[in-house]
Amino acid sequence: MEYFITDPVAAVQAQRALEDMGQSYVSALLVDGPPGAGKTGLARHLARISGSRFIQWQVFPGANRQDFLWDEDPSTSERVPGILIQAIRVSEKEKTLVLVDELDKADMQVDSFLLNFLQDAQLNLPQFGEMRVNTSNLLMILTKNDSRPASGPLMRRCRVIYLGWPEEQTETAIIRNALPLMNEEACHLVIDFAGRLRKNPEVIKPPSSPEIVRLCGDMLWLASINASPVAVAKVFVGGLTPNSKDRRFIEKGDLFIGTTLLRAFKPLVQRPAVNGVNAGSSLENCLMQHEIERLVVNPPDI
Repeated sequence: MEYFITDPVAAVQAQRALEDMGQSYVSALLVDGPPGAGKTGLARHLARISGSRFIQWQVFPGANRQDFLWDEDPSTSERVPGILIQAIRVSEKEKTLVLVDELDKADMQVDSFLLNFLQDAQLNLPQFGEMRVNTSNLLMILTKNDSRPASGPLMRRCRVIYLGWPEEQTETAIIRNALPLMNEEACHLVIDFAGRLRKNPEVIKPPSSPEIVRLCGDMLWLASINASPVAVAKVFVGGLTPNSKDRRFIEKGDLFIGTTLLRAFKPLVQRPAVNGVNAGSSLENCLMQHEIERLVVNPPDI
């Protein structure tokens, strides 16, 4: 699945961060934006194009500096090296991209600790002494979701990227890259529903691009089996608003939504009748439905 960097500023900053590797400091990106905007996808993409080993650590609420140094083996309850020690050790011998996901869940004091690590490119621990980073082999990516602001000094030390929701043209390209059966009309219809939710500050969980791609696949499949408008609407609204409290912001009724969706999606999965034979029973249509199911079963990684 091709990854789309939806912001030209993000593309430049990401490229320059890769070129910064090998300096006296650790090259780092701080990537901000709403959940589902593609922050983790960006990190995986940079790891792929740079040939780096990818290591991801999910920050938990209240994590402190010790949690960045030490972890616990769930099988033995023994203390094991945490993400920063792992980063130093692995990057000694191979290119490594370390993703620290949702930094804003950690205590504010962690920002100063990370600032020193990135700036000095080393750790000083009683157990190991001075541990220096091979900066030619390490890129750090820190992500956050606006639970709290990052400290000013940490932001100045990192290249900062804000990944918002993609423009409609870009999101259409994402959908059609994953689902070639989609046309611009169907994409616009789904993106318009999603956009209304994304613009509403009261919505708890706005739909992400991967969720929209998966939902479009569901709509293709439902249209191919002649599902009823109400059934189509139920699946669509459920997929668009995984948090049930957000469903109150869907303004239209099930019948209207389902009928509108089927009007856009049915032509994409139907073939005209030949010699009076309904194409829905033809071998060609059966093969096409298998292709739809293949695209829907494994949602793309965006």
